[in-house]
Amino acid sequence: MRAELVELLGESPCRQVALRRHWRVVEEQVGRELPADYRWFVEEYGDALIAGFLYVPHPASHSDLARSGALPEFIESHSENWQGALPFLPRGLPERVEAVRDEVIPWADHTYNGDSCLLLPPAPGWPKWGIAILFRQCPDVAVFEGGVVEFIHRILIQGVWPRGWPTGQTPWLPCDDDDVE
Repeated sequence: MRAELVELLGESPCRQVALRRHWRVVEEQVGRELPADYRWFVEEYGDALIAGFLYVPHPASHSDLARSGALPEFIESHSENWQGALPFLPRGLPERVEAVRDEVIPWADHTYNGDSCLLLPPAPGWPKWGIAILFRQCPDVAVFEGGVVEFIHRILIQGVWPRGWPTGQTPWLPCDDDDVE
């Protein structure tokens, strides 16, 4: 899957290697090691818009797109949004999300409609990381089994889009390199 994404997106001309200290700050904040596929994707293609609207922050960047500063602040802000949305979900949470409801980790923001993409840590019955989307405009949560690379692959290569997301946009648009520490 990685090879297909690299073929579509190209070798990242502004690849940003996050120093260990950047990842350490984020992983201390979330209380666990982040999945390798997420780290790879962020280092290769982070601090960019995927498919025109999905902002994926990078731990070494302070892009204006984050709207809340660096990645730790992005995670904190979107975690608060997640907790604030829980009482308004009319159908409750899918079982997979309920198992880790207080452990989800925001990793991307859909700038068109405000949806949040969340990492779902492994839990009893779910040994692998997963992805959830908190739909903001029509309060609901969808689960996508698999990690970040599989999720992005489904969107860009397979054309399987979360509901309400615009299609046909530029696959990858990097943010300004000047924002990197």
